[in-house]
Amino acid sequence: MIHTLEPRLFLDATIDGAGLLTINGSTGDDTINVSLDGANLNVSIAPEGFAQTFPSASVTGILVLAGDGTAYWVTLSAQLGLLLAAALAGTVRARALLVARYYVLTTASVAAGLWDWLRHGTPAGWEPAEGTR
Repeated sequence: MIHTLEPRLFLDATIDGAGLLTINGSTGDDTINVSLDGANLNVSIAPEGFAQTFPSASVTGILVLAGDGTAYWVTLSAQLGLLLAAALAGTVRARALLVARYYVLTTASVAAGLWDWLRHGTPAGWEPAEGTR
């Protein structure tokens, strides 16, 4: 007689050779907590009770794969709503839509400046202002 196992969740946190800490949540509503405790990085996932510790000196980046729980869909919906509000601000003059448009354009300008800096870098020197020594 073969007995079937109950469904299981494989929650984990791993670190690769490059120092990327990958945290895998479930498809449910997880609370993923990453905290610094001295020289260690503590990772916990609730309500499942997963906990693991990593030396913080070996971590160069963190990637969280949180699945498709409710929090993911709420966050995605809020982001899409903000982009829609920013797009509508050009045709519908409402203060809330104008604030959304301002936020999106300000964030986009910072991202464009970063992209320009990554492509061209910082000039090696500077030119003194005209009329100064």
